[in-house]
Amino acid sequence: MKYITITKLFILLLLLSNNGLSQNLNVQDSLLKVDIESVTNQIDYMFMADQLHRNYWKYRTFDSGKLDSLNNLTDSELDAYLQTNGPDSSTISFIKTQLSLIDSVNTKNLIDLTAKYGFPSNHRLVTIGGKSTLGDAYILLIHSPDCFRGEIRKIAKTAYENGRLKEQSYKHVLWHLNGRKESILKSMNKSVEELERSE
Repeated sequence: MKYITITKLFILLLLLSNNGLSQNLNVQDSLLKVDIESVTNQIDYMFMADQLHRNYWKYRTFDSGKLDSLNNLTDSELDAYLQTNGPDSSTISFIKTQLSLIDSVNTKNLIDLTAKYGFPSNHRLVTIGGKSTLGDAYILLIHSPDCFRGEIRKIAKTAYENGRLKEQSYKHVLWHLNGRKESILKSMNKSVEELERSE
């Protein structure tokens, strides 16, 4: 008799917790729909800051025309260009510091947005509010500093389990969180479970 009561209680608690999760997801969706313009603008800004500085780090220019022509070079041509046009060591140090600051601020902002609205993947933004961003927010997760690793792991796992982060994107984030120890292609060919165990 006692066993049946405990089992019923467990099932009731499980149903209530699932109902609470569903209600929380619905609240986040409603908030996102109301604030869609602001959220997409914030993600666009974070994504542009991220990519602008990464492009400068790689190509040593902000000029979009020059970036287009450099993207068409072979690896050896690009290496030759960078050998003669690259910055000195103090400039490289400065760029690294700036990029680290941008990654930290972007990660903190994305954590805050996710806490309020749920993970704002591009697919979700289009589905809920008809708004697309310049790049998917998960890219910001793969540039998150190590100090945020635990929080990002929880956010990514929850987003994946709730259907807000696609499997390939989740694997990419796990590859980053696991220290990028192997090639990205090797990680993408593993199962999610394997990557989660690799922590």
